[in-house]
Amino acid sequence: MKRWVLFFCFFLLALVRVSAQEYYADVVMDVSESGTVFISGMSNHPALSVSRSDEFTSKQGRHWLFSVDLNGVFSDFVFSVKLPVGASINYLKAPVSVQITSVGGRVVVNGVGRNEPFSLKIQYSIQGKKSGFFSVPFVFFGFGTAVVAGLFVLFLRKRRVRVAGFDRASLTERQLAIIKIVEEHGMVSQREVEAKLGIPKSSVSRNVNSLEKRGLLKKEKRGMTNVLFLSESK
Repeated sequence: MKRWVLFFCFFLLALVRVSAQEYYADVVMDVSESGTVFISGMSNHPALSVSRSDEFTSKQGRHWLFSVDLNGVFSDFVFSVKLPVGASINYLKAPVSVQITSVGGRVVVNGVGRNEPFSLKIQYSIQGKKSGFFSVPFVFFGFGTAVVAGLFVLFLRKRRVRVAGFDRASLTERQLAIIKIVEEHGMVSQREVEAKLGIPKSSVSRNVNSLEKRGLLKKEKRGMTNVLFLSESK
């Protein structure tokens, strides 16, 4: 009788484990000045599968709160949160270790987690913009300069796209980082890519598989790991 009870308990535990949804995420969350969050990358969680959302930010007085509190266990998650230009962090709470950097004058919070819920809270404030007497005339000058510079950059970008053979703008930041590593080495092991990016093996595999399906990368089995190289280089 006891054996049947134990067997039934193990069966229930296995059933719960199988039925429980495990999520993953490898996303970049770009926070605009108005609080809208633009999401890019890969995830099977509904809240992160959209391209933009206003659900992650709220404002109280002069302080903004960016909050991610997603139910369910994530087998692994990698995130980059880009705060608006001029933003400074007042308070940060995360169950995992994070790294705070500055890119292009913007504060960026990076983190990696495994086998836990995706939870992150960042309180930040944005410094007020200063206006001067000459600001209006120079707006037109700056606008004209920006248009010319933008057209020039677009020309160079299109040229690089034709040379590379694919549209880089359609890739996520993580996929671009993988492509860049492969371009620099010509041929590189998938294990080395994992070490350079500092992200879980599963995240690298998903991005590599996506790039392979699009015909941008090829991989070959070499011993215990895969070797990656650009499709056009073969």
